[in-house]
Amino acid sequence: MDPPRNMFWGLVVKPNKRYETEVQEPFRITKACLEPSTAEGKVSSVFIECDNNEEFIIANLNLKNFNENIDLAFNEGEKICFKVDGPGTVHLTGNLLQSEEDQMNRLEDSDASESEEDE
Repeated sequence: MDPPRNMFWGLVVKPNKRYETEVQEPFRITKACLEPSTAEGKVSSVFIECDNNEEFIIANLNLKNFNENIDLAFNEGEKICFKVDGPGTVHLTGNLLQSEEDQMNRLEDSDASESEEDE
């Protein structure tokens, strides 16, 4: 049986650029970090835009608060967009998640191995 997948995910979001994608593999964002040399002493806000074109602030970062813990998960097929309002470059990090299919296969594999042990 394969060990659970826990691969690194990251994105560098530069100011005044949009990072649009349709999610290919499920992932979770766990941290947003401001690159201090780019902050210019001002607040940089990280936004996410979802399928319905609504924008949400997920972090407000500055030199006093240059990182923020986040817990956001995205599933395959979702259309999302990240952007930064302000002068700072922001690094988003997290990990890839197991797809539902992977989880089902893992459960089937563990059920099969338990059945074999019972015999």
